[in-house]
Amino acid sequence: PAVKTNFPANSWPGYASESPKASFQIPLASNVVFLPKMTYRRTPTDGFVPLTGAFERTIGSTNFYIPQWSVRVKARLRFALVDDGTGRIVDYVNLADDNFQDLTEVLTQGGNNSVTYTPDGRNGSMWLTNRMYGRPANDVTTATFGIQNQIEACFNKITVDWKSALEEHPAGMSREEAIQFFKGQFIRGYQKASNTFHAPFQPFRNVYLVTSWQANDPLVHYMTGDLRDESGTQPRLVLDQFSSGAPTENLGRVNDRYEPWGRLRSGSAGALNSRYEMAVKDPVSTATVKRPEGRSDDWDFPTNRLPNIGWVGRIHRGTPWQTVYLKPQGYDPANWQRWTGNGVAMTNFGQLAASVPIPVNSVYADAYLSQPTNDWRLLDLFTTALNDNATRGQLSINQTNLAAWSAVLSGVIALTNFDVNGKPGLTPYVIAPAGVYNPRNTNTWTPVARIVNAINAARANTNAGRFIFPNQTFRRLGDILTVPELTIASPFLNTNVPPGDPNYALNDAAYERLPQQIAGLLKVDSVPRFVIYSFGQALKPALRAPFVTSGDFRGLCTNYQIMAETATRTVVRFEGVSPYQRGTPAATRVLHPVIESSNVLPLD
Repeated sequence: PAVKTNFPANSWPGYASESPKASFQIPLASNVVFLPKMTYRRTPTDGFVPLTGAFERTIGSTNFYIPQWSVRVKARLRFALVDDGTGRIVDYVNLADDNFQDLTEVLTQGGNNSVTYTPDGRNGSMWLTNRMYGRPANDVTTATFGIQNQIEACFNKITVDWKSALEEHPAGMSREEAIQFFKGQFIRGYQKASNTFHAPFQPFRNVYLVTSWQANDPLVHYMTGDLRDESGTQPRLVLDQFSSGAPTENLGRVNDRYEPWGRLRSGSAGALNSRYEMAVKDPVSTATVKRPEGRSDDWDFPTNRLPNIGWVGRIHRGTPWQTVYLKPQGYDPANWQRWTGNGVAMTNFGQLAASVPIPVNSVYADAYLSQPTNDWRLLDLFTTALNDNATRGQLSINQTNLAAWSAVLSGVIALTNFDVNGKPGLTPYVIAPAGVYNPRNTNTWTPVARIVNAINAARANTNAGRFIFPNQTFRRLGDILTVPELTIASPFLNTNVPPGDPNYALNDAAYERLPQQIAGLLKVDSVPRFVIYSFGQALKPALRAPFVTSGDFRGLCTNYQIMAETATRTVVRFEGVSPYQRGTPAATRVLHPVIESSNVLPLD
């Protein structure tokens, strides 16, 4: 059944930590019964009929038919936040989920489902469908392991969980008396013998199909995966009873999954240890917000056009508590899958681009494609340049010389949290040129020298003896973000104050300040360039120079006088070379050489 609830404008008082229940408005907090108490009958309906209490009998035969029961619960939710004044939709969510279970199989879970029968009192053993004496499954004249276990329980021969039994005993009888009454029907001369049997142990199992949707980040709630718990703390199927409380107990409270900066989620999922994990959520300055945890109110998104491509790091990336990621470290794939709630498995039958490092005809986790470090490629896809002329003078990220990098970094306004006035916070810092330092003494290195050394070291990094970047060359503009000194290890930041400390002044904007400021000044060389030096001389035979008088070189002068000489420098680029792709690239057969400059070198 559909349930519709409207909340009038201005009716929400806001969140108050001292009375959280009053802070939440719940549109539906009730039960919906879709199948009332009924009983299953094999004949003549082969379905559910109103509860009568009468046994189903087939006269003249024994019937141990096993019905194949299954249940499917489809949860659908449509949410709309409408501004009546303008007639516009402010927020809209349309969610659906499908939970299917084979009840005949589910009821046997936890039982002793062996090939041969062994009396067993566990809950799942009361519903086993294996036939006794090795009979085939379709032999409805032979009892099942489950029925035999129920009889053993009625005889009190096995230990059972009486909390999983109805205990509807004959009037005036206790459990023990009901067991003795049941046993007596098989004893000749029993005083209370009767042709009516009452089973003292009547098993039941509670089966919960759980669909629980909770947002981690309030801004990330548009897809079912954003709201699904993949941590394993809330399984989609629960038998008998909840180990840590039903999901409905969380209604009217802060979500268990709510995990901003500085907060661990409720339950054991905190084992992900993501309280201060910058790989999955943006850091928040405790000194600025004056509280130990972040909130949605702390976001500071750009509202106008971006000044340069580096500002893309200030835009929400669509995963919980995170803007576009410009930091170096990745995150464990399994934990990332749990963090995002995206448990979808995909197949690659060639629909993915060849540059995506996923083998063809393979199965992969869809969450892999949303890994934070994949954001680095955005720097190659977008630009704020109005035209090609606006990008002239950009520095190649494969530049190795200190002077060139000093020209880019000098004058850039960084942010620093080094305490200079007794109050923790962020202050602007103008980066000075590289200056003078001792290359052999790292303690004398200036900030620019440290950064340039780290850039060159990142290109030379290896993994299992092989260069991470082939030929020690960055292939994409985003590769520069692998350098920690540009973000989390910036020489302008004091990282000795731990997160959560009242004096912790760093936030995401401080960590990603350098990429934000200099990304528009950098480029990646996808077009190869060559510098060609040429040298030529004008010669004439020297006075009284000897000549070869015989052989193949007869008449050749062997001594010349230099009359003039010149040298040139020419820069040539070759267009038509494809950007770097993983694997072995296809051969390029047609190249277009373009002379960018050609100069005659001066005499000095």
